[in-house]
Amino acid sequence: MEIPAELIGILYGDGSICRHHYEVRISLGKKDREYAEYLKELLRGLGLSPKEHTKVSTNEIWIRVWSKQFWRLIKKWFKPGRKHLKKPPKNLKDFIKGFFDTDGCVYIDKKKYPVISIKSKDRNILLLILGYLHKLGIKAYLYGPETTQFGSKVYKLRIYGIKNCKIWMLKIGTSHPLKRKILESALQPG
Repeated sequence: MEIPAELIGILYGDGSICRHHYEVRISLGKKDREYAEYLKELLRGLGLSPKEHTKVSTNEIWIRVWSKQFWRLIKKWFKPGRKHLKKPPKNLKDFIKGFFDTDGCVYIDKKKYPVISIKSKDRNILLLILGYLHKLGIKAYLYGPETTQFGSKVYKLRIYGIKNCKIWMLKIGTSHPLKRKILESALQPG
């Protein structure tokens, strides 16, 4: 079984590799219901049996998989303890797509322009993504660190404007239905 780069990005964004019972979990918000269906199909395509659990107290959707083989393959990508990549996958495009779909957002700014944003505590991964985006002709900017309400430092990668967001959609894209809808709407002429 080979782990797709998009799934490595998804796990890097919102995944957990549990220490017991060979569990791998992806945590989503309740607005991500359609995306949860996409993730379950992606995991089924690898021969896995994902289970969905709704955590009512936090409005979270958990997609969970229990598989010793899958767990061991995922551990090859991540360092023990906190979620740190040992190395980025060769297919950086799909990794970025998965990471954006879980830890990124898209919004329309005050001037009515689309903005793509990805937050991370890991400045190095954002620098890697920034360099890759520049090679694709996408102007992106790195900001931070900023201190969150919980005291941790985060960095933000931002892409501004219709032209850059169009290139993003052509060369990176998104598998998240809500983010795709916002971007496609913002990129419509007129």
